[in-house]
Amino acid sequence: MTSQEFDRKVQLAELMWAGFYYCPTTGRIIEAMSGDDKALCSCGRSNPAVPTERTERSGTHIVRFLRKATSHAYVIQRAARRGELAD
Repeated sequence: MTSQEFDRKVQLAELMWAGFYYCPTTGRIIEAMSGDDKALCSCGRSNPAVPTERTERSGTHIVRFLRKATSHAYVIQRAARRGELAD
């Protein structure tokens, strides 16, 4: 992926999502939608640091308990999972 393509993907990610956070159980970067206090996650577990979260069935984590990630790290993670990173 060229630096121009990478920059375009970062801009698109920032337009689509309000924020990026690390899943507290898997470490994977997850997305939060604009105006929502939750980030979408498919890990199926609640945050182990916040036992009262109880979101294991909702597919989310509460944003205020999560560590923030950058849009650059998010794009790199997605590209790596799709095999789009250049050698």
